[in-house]
Amino acid sequence: MSADTTPPLKHKELLDEWISKNYEEYCDFTEMMHSADGIGFERVFDFASKLAPGFKKAVILRMKDDRATDFKNLEEMLHEAKVGNILLAGFENPLPDSMIPPMLAWLFRGRSFECMVELGEELIRSGKLSFLRRMASKLVIKSVIKTSLSIDARTEDDWRRFCEEQDDLGVVPTVTLKTVSKFKSPTTVDDSEIVGAAEKKKPKARVAERKPLKELLTDDYLLDLIEERVTVKKRAKDIAMLYIALDKAHVLHSCTIVEFHSALDEAFGEKAGYKKIHVRGVQDAHKTFMSRVQNKLVIDFPENKAELADIRDFLDLPAYAAV
Repeated sequence: MSADTTPPLKHKELLDEWISKNYEEYCDFTEMMHSADGIGFERVFDFASKLAPGFKKAVILRMKDDRATDFKNLEEMLHEAKVGNILLAGFENPLPDSMIPPMLAWLFRGRSFECMVELGEELIRSGKLSFLRRMASKLVIKSVIKTSLSIDARTEDDWRRFCEEQDDLGVVPTVTLKTVSKFKSPTTVDDSEIVGAAEKKKPKARVAERKPLKELLTDDYLLDLIEERVTVKKRAKDIAMLYIALDKAHVLHSCTIVEFHSALDEAFGEKAGYKKIHVRGVQDAHKTFMSRVQNKLVIDFPENKAELADIRDFLDLPAYAAV
């Protein structure tokens, strides 16, 4: 993706409008992109390969080239194939079941850049890649960050906050940390503290130190009902919606969506029917629910208010709760 593919302001507004009208489709797409098996990126890669003949072969060769320092030639291929124009046209006049609308909405209005960087960091940490593939993943991370800044999709402070967020999860995004430490603009976060996080290498046990679900809830009776709910409603948007409903009903002690997600995994991770959802997808869903479209919170759209009411009735939340 290059600066040439940046949609003008009117298209960004149209993307917000599309999300508000096709919210479930958008959530399904983002959940696919955050899937641990990488199926989302495979589908997007195959789609790009169809739009730009020779792109797939060029990517494979670049991954094998130990002299590679950037992906400029790959970006030029997409530009020469006028992929940006094709995508915008496909958004304005989409074919049935087209992947273009949700893909563009995710790229420009979702947490796409963070997701791509996180996947690259995970691949590097996995230890399963060859040296060349690890180097290629390193270039991808740097390229994603650079592109996000060049098209004003993210700020340097956004990436500093991303590093802090990863640190809170007990993850050390090594390549991202080093890239962020080289930012030269004024910062609201001390770069020395960011780099120091890489040296600390916080133990993964930090996540386990968070409060269990039972201690996050004001009433024990909710545990069984929540277990029943999450084994049926198991998408990222369902977890985010559950968190909002509990919070609005004042039956959830103060905690972040990340802490709530961790508590659910700890409580029900071994239960039959429970599906572990990547925390990034849950964060994205929550962020979207709490975002504004045409001066209205997405969570306040009629269909979402109805879902909140359904959760309230299912969990038998207090009558005084204004959800």
